[in-house]
Amino acid sequence: MCGHGFVWKDNAYEASDVLAILRGKRRRGAGRPQLSAGTGPDMRPTFVIACAAIYVTIVSGKVLINRCCPENHALVDDKCVSGETVKLAPAVYSPVLGGFLSPGTVPDDWEYVVAKPSGCEDPKFYSSREAQLPPFVLVPDGQLLMSDNIADPKPQNSFCLDVNGALVCSTEYIDNKDANNKITVPKCCGEGGAFSERNSSCVPSLTEQSEFSGNITWLHRFPECETAESSYTIMGKLNVGFWLDAENGTLLDDRGRVWAKTDFCLEKILEYPEDPVHVIGCPAASDPRATHDIRFTIYPIGMFLSVFFLAVTLVASCLLPSTYHVLHWRCQTNHVACLLIGDLLLAVTQLSGDALQGKGCVSIAIAMHFIFLAAFFWLNTMCFNIWWTFR
Repeated sequence: MCGHGFVWKDNAYEASDVLAILRGKRRRGAGRPQLSAGTGPDMRPTFVIACAAIYVTIVSGKVLINRCCPENHALVDDKCVSGETVKLAPAVYSPVLGGFLSPGTVPDDWEYVVAKPSGCEDPKFYSSREAQLPPFVLVPDGQLLMSDNIADPKPQNSFCLDVNGALVCSTEYIDNKDANNKITVPKCCGEGGAFSERNSSCVPSLTEQSEFSGNITWLHRFPECETAESSYTIMGKLNVGFWLDAENGTLLDDRGRVWAKTDFCLEKILEYPEDPVHVIGCPAASDPRATHDIRFTIYPIGMFLSVFFLAVTLVASCLLPSTYHVLHWRCQTNHVACLLIGDLLLAVTQLSGDALQGKGCVSIAIAMHFIFLAAFFWLNTMCFNIWWTFR
């Protein structure tokens, strides 16, 4: 059947991945994505449209776009209320520019007509005013792409635009099975995509993804975090602490928690092609400290207390110059100094949580490993010296 191609191809993004690009920027921790003119992600997106299977009404060279209410009106509780003066200009991705149109602008060949969606009886309103991520984006030919089912573009008769969002005919994402009786499971970067931990964004996969075959419909979407300041995090590996429920597509973890489909997505990590599928979610949900575990408050406090008393011990030993020549003093001083630095780095790591990533995280991990090994070696030297003294 002839239709639009919404898959990864070679080394470029396809049309269906526009919202994944937004999420790529989102995961860099910059807050809500800013749509600037003619700019895109690190890899420029391109549209591949195989043929026009979705009907778009064009009259006299104009693309007709439904708006829910007349000009200077806004949709409030399914009613058009006057007084809204904001210009209707949704986010529009242009393949020619390789990015989004300037904020507040729409294609020149667009023409608004006042009409409600005729493709369904009970459309749902998606607000764009307070949304953490854009719930939808439009393309110049008049189609609308929803973040909860990006592989299913909406034709002109299936939505209408409003200054506060859009009224859209949509199939609920949380349905356990699709029309073919297959369970639905979220895949972060869509068909043929992978998540790059280094770039914190979706990129084309360099290897075959046999893990995403089988009797499952993979839906392209990311989890819905509660706050705009949140960034996505890798929570763990599938079948290692997390297990997929084959009956409804939800996720179970080793603590007995059930993860809804809006709280996670599955993906391969580009930098670790040999690893199993990873689970990606929101930090607030994945971090044990989100459940107010008192241990994650006590641990760093205890370590800082240890650092203080170790520092006192180190200072006190240095104030006794008569012991400088003693081998035991030298071993003890080095041992205490290693413990002091190691506990300090461990406390900083505990307090930093997910904020400590990348090269900084790796550097601190290597430093802690070396310092604690050194501390135990100095302890062995002290033990040998004591044995040698009292043998």
